[in-house]
Order: sequence, then structure tokens, then C-alpha cells
Amino acid sequence: MSKRRPVVSGPVDLHTHTTCSDGTLTPEQLVREAKRLGLVAVGITDHDTLGGVAEAWRAGDRLGVEVVPGVEISVDPPWGDRELHLLGYYVKENEELESKLRWARGARERRNLRIIEELVGLGMDISYEEVKRLAGGDVVGRPHIARLLVEKGYVKSFEEAFLRYLARGGEAYTPKERLGAEEGITLILRSGGVPVWAHPIKSGYDPSEVEKVLEWLVSKGLRGIEVYTPDHTPKQVEHLKSLAKKRGLIITGGSDYHGPGKNSHGKLGLNLEVPYETVLNLKKG
Repeated sequence: MSKRRPVVSGPVDLHTHTTCSDGTLTPEQLVREAKRLGLVAVGITDHDTLGGVAEAWRAGDRLGVEVVPGVEISVDPPWGDRELHLLGYYVKENEELESKLRWARGARERRNLRIIEELVGLGMDISYEEVKRLAGGDVVGRPHIARLLVEKGYVKSFEEAFLRYLARGGEAYTPKERLGAEEGITLILRSGGVPVWAHPIKSGYDPSEVEKVLEWLVSKGLRGIEVYTPDHTPKQVEHLKSLAKKRGLIITGGSDYHGPGKNSHGKLGLNLEVPYETVLNLKKG
């Protein structure tokens, strides 16, 4: 376990990804970058895996950065065809959790294979083996496919790769099998964790929809909402803060950092104004 230091103030970033999913920095490198930027705590929230937490904890102990363990899980929304993301903070490893995360990683791989088939059908000379070599970690995702498309010259940027081919509406877009939203929340709670709705506006919900979906999620056990992200405008931040306070939810924030030059996600920290108090609130649950 990581030794907890008596930090009383300072900026934090509670949404980051490492090479254990689809980031470009190893867990240790990410913690080092957090230290360089003056962050007092950083959340490791890789997709469908807790594989990077132990290494990050060790680095955090050496460098004096508190590591908040977490995981990001994609789930089906209560209605509609959008994708909804849950962050599970302070989950404890157990067989049920690992079994579900293993299933989710398998679903991700099945989706990746279908995407590659679509891209090959469009005349592109790529293979899943190339994507896996590029990824290096246990979890392969669309950002790795986008990176390969850039490297092979089929597109000029990550943004173009997603818009033209990989995002909803793109030529090679393929939906993914996912847990239900209620199942995801219950899984996090049963694992001793704190379920938080990640970047709701980025998921495509307008303000009126957010309140409706949030009400449903709270009824199923949701305990927090990610308010501070690079994807939210100041007006949206104020709206989300109001909704959170009205329901007594924990307000969190993070950059959704995937590494330098990785894609359009935020830079680590990114002046998100997320105070250390947020970590204390998550610990209380």
C-alpha cells in the first residue's frame, strides 16, 4: 500500500491514462511528470485495468506524489445509444471486479479486430499485430489504431483518424459490447470504490439531458461527477457544479491525459483548479 502523506493543499489531476491502457507514459513516467508540474496527487484511471496502480504507487512514494487508484469503465447509458464512462476510485481488487474487467478487455479486443477488418476493406495496409506492437501494454484501444493510421500516412492527425474513421459516424466505426450503467455502478460499489460519471458533456449529452441521466445514475448509487475537464466550458462547469451540489455529489476533475502528443485530450493538470480536498472527499466515499 502507498503511504499517505499529510497534504493539505495543492492541485490534483484525477483522470489519467498510462501504457497499461492507451496512454504513452508508463505509470512511473506519469507520476514523474505530475511531480514536475507541481501536482500533489494524481489519479491513475486506465481503461478496464488496475495494472498500472502498483507501479504508480511505488513511484509516488519515492517522489512525494499521492497516487489515487482508479479505473475507467465504458458502460451502456440508461437510454439512447451513446457511450457513458464511469470512473471507479479506490476500488479494491477482487475476483468479481477482475472477471468483469477481463470481459471488458475482451470486448474491446473484439471491437478492435472488427475495426481493422473495416479499415482493410477500405484499402488500408494495416494489421492488428502492428497495432498491438505499437500499444505495448495489455489494453489496446482506438487511440492505438489512430496512431498507426497517422504513422502510415493514411491521416495527418489523431483528430482526423477519429473523425473520418473511428468515432461514431466514421467509416470504420464499430460499437463495443459494454456493461450496463447500473451493473457498472454496482460493480464499483461492491469493490469498495466510489463511482463517478466521467466527462458527461464530452459524451454528447446536452445540459437538459445531463440532469435527467444524472438523476437516474444517482438513483443507482452514483456518488460523484467529473465537473472540471478540458472538454467543459466555464458555463457548463457552473451548471454541473450546481447539479452536483443539489444532489450532494462529490465534484471531481481531471485532464483525461493520455500522454504528450497523444491526441486531443488535455494536458496533465491543465489549470483545472481541482483542489486536494477532492481526494479527501473521495476517501470518505
